[in-house]
Amino acid sequence: MTTEGRPADWYDDPNDASRWRYWNGKEWEDHYEPKPSSVARSALPAVSNMAAEVSKLRKRVKRALSDNLSEGEVIQIVISGANGQAMIGTATRVFVIKPGLTAGATFGAAVTSWNYANVAGVQVHKGMFNGSVVIQAPGQTGQHSSYWGQGKSDPHKAPNAIPIAGGWDLVRKNVARLQELVDDAQRPQPNPSTPIPQSSVADELKKLAELRDSGVLSEEQFERAKRRQLGEDE
Repeated sequence: MTTEGRPADWYDDPNDASRWRYWNGKEWEDHYEPKPSSVARSALPAVSNMAAEVSKLRKRVKRALSDNLSEGEVIQIVISGANGQAMIGTATRVFVIKPGLTAGATFGAAVTSWNYANVAGVQVHKGMFNGSVVIQAPGQTGQHSSYWGQGKSDPHKAPNAIPIAGGWDLVRKNVARLQELVDDAQRPQPNPSTPIPQSSVADELKKLAELRDSGVLSEEQFERAKRRQLGEDE
């Protein structure tokens, strides 16, 4: 089957009949999906939509992502930022990928990732038109960042932030989904046969209070984290 004029979508891989490969409308992408016998072709629109979002990323970002993904790790969220930067979430962790000179990666891309268990929160900082998305994690403050900021407040350079220049409805939707993944990873799994040591809970609450008092956590994030530690429903 010729590829000329073929619309972007998943098709039979010409090199392997056991899987599909993504065609972006001009060339084959290095994105593959196996062909489970129990899954119909029509059951793939969600996979196709995510692959379409990945296909929009810059080549250096896609290459860096491919080099850092573990086998079987599936992309669930793509937040595209200005200057080709991206924040990408899988089932277990979030990546911040920054290509180019601004990030100190002349010929490639700088990659930082955090497991959701180590993420304190995800912030959206928005001005009139531009802004940023910021990951709060150990060693990375949640201080306010400005699209035109300098130094630590510059999301173009900060390893835990990406600059955003538009598309805020989609950005907020993806940030909300990313926060859900963080909450799910940190939700305690109670074991009735194993009592929770009260001293351990007290220590964690003390740490959370210190993060709030130092400005790393907002009051809302502190209360949400406190309820998780106490096993209370939100």
